[in-house]
Amino acid sequence: MGSFQLFGKELQSLKNRKGLLIALIGVMLIPIVYVAVLLSATWGPYDNLDNLPVAFVNKDAGGVSGGQAINVGNDLMETLKESNSLGWHFVTEEEAMEGLDKQEFYLVVEVPEDFSQKVTTVLDANPQVPELRYIQNEGLNFMGAQVTNSAVEKLREQLGDKITATYARTVFSRFTDIETGFASGADGSKQIADGTEQLADGTNTLLTSLTEKSADINKLAAGAKTADAGAGQLLSAINGGTGDINKLASGSRQVASGATQLKGGSQQVLAGLNSLKGGSTEIYTGLQKLQPGSENLLNGLQQLSAGANRFYAGIALGDGTQGNPGLAKGLNQLATVLQSKQADIEQMAQGAALLQTLAQAPGMEAYRENLLALSAGLGELGTVYPVAVQSANALSNGANQMAQSMPALTAGIENAIAGQKTIVSGISSLTAGQGQAVKGIDALVAGQTAVVSGASTLAGGASQVANGNASLTSSWNKLGAGVSSLKSGLTQISTGNETVAVGWKTMTEGVTSLNDGVNRLQAGSSELVTGLEGGREQVAALRITDENIAMFSSPVTLAGEKVNAYEYYRDSTAPYILSLALFVGMLVLSMFVDFKKPAVLPKSAVSWFVSKWLQLALFATIQAVLVTGFTLVVLQLSVDHVVQFILFGIFVSIVFMSIIFFLVSVAGNIGRFIALVLAVAQLSITGSNLPIPMLPENLQAVSAYLPFTYSISGFKSVISLGDLSMLSSNALVLVIYLVAASVLALIAFIVSYKSLTTKYTPEVQPTA
Repeated sequence: MGSFQLFGKELQSLKNRKGLLIALIGVMLIPIVYVAVLLSATWGPYDNLDNLPVAFVNKDAGGVSGGQAINVGNDLMETLKESNSLGWHFVTEEEAMEGLDKQEFYLVVEVPEDFSQKVTTVLDANPQVPELRYIQNEGLNFMGAQVTNSAVEKLREQLGDKITATYARTVFSRFTDIETGFASGADGSKQIADGTEQLADGTNTLLTSLTEKSADINKLAAGAKTADAGAGQLLSAINGGTGDINKLASGSRQVASGATQLKGGSQQVLAGLNSLKGGSTEIYTGLQKLQPGSENLLNGLQQLSAGANRFYAGIALGDGTQGNPGLAKGLNQLATVLQSKQADIEQMAQGAALLQTLAQAPGMEAYRENLLALSAGLGELGTVYPVAVQSANALSNGANQMAQSMPALTAGIENAIAGQKTIVSGISSLTAGQGQAVKGIDALVAGQTAVVSGASTLAGGASQVANGNASLTSSWNKLGAGVSSLKSGLTQISTGNETVAVGWKTMTEGVTSLNDGVNRLQAGSSELVTGLEGGREQVAALRITDENIAMFSSPVTLAGEKVNAYEYYRDSTAPYILSLALFVGMLVLSMFVDFKKPAVLPKSAVSWFVSKWLQLALFATIQAVLVTGFTLVVLQLSVDHVVQFILFGIFVSIVFMSIIFFLVSVAGNIGRFIALVLAVAQLSITGSNLPIPMLPENLQAVSAYLPFTYSISGFKSVISLGDLSMLSSNALVLVIYLVAASVLALIAFIVSYKSLTTKYTPEVQPTA
């Protein structure tokens, strides 16, 4: 059966399955519903701005500019009431904040109370810039935030125009004052011209007087210079003796300071000796108390040595009498005796069993109880005797070890006795020496007391000498300061007289120049009178109108044009919406139509693939025709090239079908998931929301490999750009996707065909 026959069987199988056919019709309508919602002519971000709730709070108290009352806040509010740029709500500050907290307002604009007042400060020395405050609730919607950003910027421009007009009106209102000022200036300059004539006469008289007194001023300067030289010689002599006076005062101060330190040190030494005396006495008393205790300790060690010797004799040697050979020897003999009798005890223990047997014999009833008791005693003796032997051996070993340790112990005690004898002798000698030390310290304390008394006398005398020298130094310094002041005064007088002489000469020259300047001033004031009168006439000729003020407030207007303009916002999104609708339509179709299962068993993998591809291409074509036709007829989308628009829509639908056909044929539901991920990945990086050049470089590189990039660009070329060459280049890239996806799907069908005959039971067997 050929490919086209198999294709006919596929369509016939759909005819016999009414439920699937209805589902297919519904799937075909999904893209239409998609574009119907998103391509509505009134669906755009700027189509319903007057429904966007924003709050306006006017707290402006107004101001006065150029003698006229102004209120920029009220003017702006009246303008906004007549505008439908946004859904303005004119409320109080409390209502605005409450609405913002309840998420009712996207924007709150507030005109502060001092807005107009700050506007009037334009010509002040420190003008204040008015501030328009706003709070934007960006979290409600990002696009809403962008719209309100634009609205706030337009408000700023409107206020800027109004404020500039106010500035211009204020400036122009001053022209009358300027005209009056020019007139007053002309009158004043005429009076200046008259005054300069009188000033010229005065400067001539002053110049004559200065010239006559120049000789006397020079004599005064020479005399002051001679007096300054004599005062300098006197000051030099006084300064020469100041060093010796200062050295004498400094030395006496050092002597007084040393005597004071000697006095303080002597007192500290005396206090230390007193402390040493008390400590030495306490040490002597302690040594006297320590000596008896040390002698008692020596007696105790000697008694311990005697007891240890007796204990050693008792353990190792006994007392030498018959039957008392010593503890160690006695325990050794006991252990030897017990060991020698152990064999006999073991034999007796073995006889315990015989006694039990004998007690049970007939005729032994009268002796049975005694025999059993004897047998138990023998058994217990056999158990206890080995323990006794072991204990005797242990005691013997311990006594031997103790006997071996006793010589070392007695030797240590003897050494302790010898050391303690040395300690007793040392304490006796130390006690005698400490008694002599106490007597020596008493004598040292008496001598140091005399030193302290002498140091006090020395410190008093040194202080009196230092005070006398300090008074002499102070008087000498005062004398030097007085002569220095005299020298400074004479220097100032000399310098001043020289300055006066120079200044007198300079003043003479200055008066000469002043006289020349007065003459020029007289000529210039006449010219100023002429200029001010001409300026007054020019200012009077200015007549400022509202048109002039409008020109100052908004001096530039924009003049531009658009090419390939969109009539509606939906025109800009149509390429993206159509691409997404066609892709999603084919993806949903894959959930209802089996992309691989044939209606009948095909004779080859190629015929199987071709029949399925033709079936899905038919569905893709129908879907594209419905979507493009609905867009053109019902939505009335404006398209530059209608025929190319329909044909490109069919082509794009078939390309997307081939891609999904390949993914589903190879991976089933996993392929559908990959197709969904592919659609999501293309939402923002294929030129739908942002131009591709505005994307990061890595995303630009990715977008070059996504089919939406070329379908969107192709739709743009036929909808709004009218560029068929651009359409051809994008279609060529999509052909590559179509061929690649179809070839890969064919390979998948070839691989699957090998197992089709074993795993597939056809609904209709192929005819012979």
